Amino acid sequence: MKIESDVFFNHIQSFLQKSVTGAEGELNQMKSCDLFIYSLVDKGWDRFFGGQSTFEMDLDGGKTAFFIPNNKNSFESPKLIVYPDASVGIIIIPIEIKRDDNKRRKSSEAQEGVPAPTMDTLMTLNYRLHKMDNQAPTIRCQKPTGLKEEFKSYFFAKMNLFANLLGVDYDVDSEKPIAFQLSLLVERLLSMMHVNYIMTNKKRCHVFTYLHIDEDKDLTEDEQDNLLRISRCENEKYQIIRKNETIKQTFKNIYLIVSVEGGAMMTCGNADFFKSFKTDSLQQRYIWLYLLALIQRYSLINMSKVIGDIDDTNDKQKIVSLKRLRDLSDRLTRIKVNTYYSDISDYKQHNEFYRFCTEELGVVRLLSDMGQKMDDLDDCLKQKADKNSENIQLLLAIFVAFLTVFSGCNDGFEFFKNVFNISEGPNPLVLIVIYWFVFAILFTFTLCMILKKRHELWEIIKDIVCFWKDNH
Repeated sequence: MKIESDVFFNHIQSFLQKSVTGAEGELNQMKSCDLFIYSLVDKGWDRFFGGQSTFEMDLDGGKTAFFIPNNKNSFESPKLIVYPDASVGIIIIPIEIKRDDNKRRKSSEAQEGVPAPTMDTLMTLNYRLHKMDNQAPTIRCQKPTGLKEEFKSYFFAKMNLFANLLGVDYDVDSEKPIAFQLSLLVERLLSMMHVNYIMTNKKRCHVFTYLHIDEDKDLTEDEQDNLLRISRCENEKYQIIRKNETIKQTFKNIYLIVSVEGGAMMTCGNADFFKSFKTDSLQQRYIWLYLLALIQRYSLINMSKVIGDIDDTNDKQKIVSLKRLRDLSDRLTRIKVNTYYSDISDYKQHNEFYRFCTEELGVVRLLSDMGQKMDDLDDCLKQKADKNSENIQLLLAIFVAFLTVFSGCNDGFEFFKNVFNISEGPNPLVLIVIYWFVFAILFTFTLCMILKKRHELWEIIKDIVCFWKDNH
């Protein structure tokens, strides 16, 4: 994986470059505030990803064939990006629509005679592909037809391997394809990492789409609406309300749309610059910035959930809750330091792109809400902690009062003993009754003077017990 040099500020360049270095095996130098990038094409998957393996999915009125690229050193292969500080990760599964049945073209090759996917096709594909619940489409891997005899055993063994990796039954001799859903593929790919995880959204996935057309043109209003539908994973049945600020143009022939459902970038023109745009500018600049904004969004959403789980009403847990909040505050600070920036480059188009992504993905609002929630919860827990400290001081005062009263009663006992010569009396029970009666009166009077309300004593004792349990 590459990051174009001299594009971002040095500290941002170093942060991203360290993630790439870690992906190449130097994980021992990584910290929890870094991005960890893992390839998901090992253990046999690499044999099934690439232009030779074709998947099909039914769309309205037809089928669309696509493949999962397997260029390990780029974003054009399945990846897992983990941000430990926020306990979030993003799994990337690239999909490229099949445009030439004979061979896989390189991105730098000319596009003459090979029609690009239409906006209608991408709109319908995204609408169906982003669903991961019971509305998720069935993806099929069809057995190749028309193979020469010497290639059949290889492809059939590969089909059988893919079925085993997915954990589905498959009969090599059958004409039926391997059928699965995207959620199953995600589950099986993540199983290689041997970690526990919870999907942020079990019903939908986030889709980013790149589209290029050779014609140098301005998009019509209908085309802008369709591009908006592509980014939102909506079909033509959705009546779009388009605002002027929704579509961003860093240049006249580069269109960008970002939403919480997905993003879309479209380039128009036949200049030489666009022949390598997907492999160079898109993957070495823009995708990295988009991922930074997306990771910020998911990090803040996850941290908001953690804050919601902190119980500020349970007196028994208030000390633990305060510690969790302080830890959360430290993690939020590291996230802001390492991934959140106002400007990321000396190039205006990159700053505009990054700021547009953070605004449309709600990062700015989430960050503001997170800070407010943490301040409010911190104040609430501090008040409870201060009350607990006051109660400890009161209990210490009671203990001192108890010792004082006890000492006073003992001196009183010696006084009565000497004055009335009570020790010579025949009944020592009288001494005990007098002694503890005087003690009880003095102790109760002193305690009421300290607390003013008798019921506060029980509350203080409960707080002290809770404090002891939380710290042992």
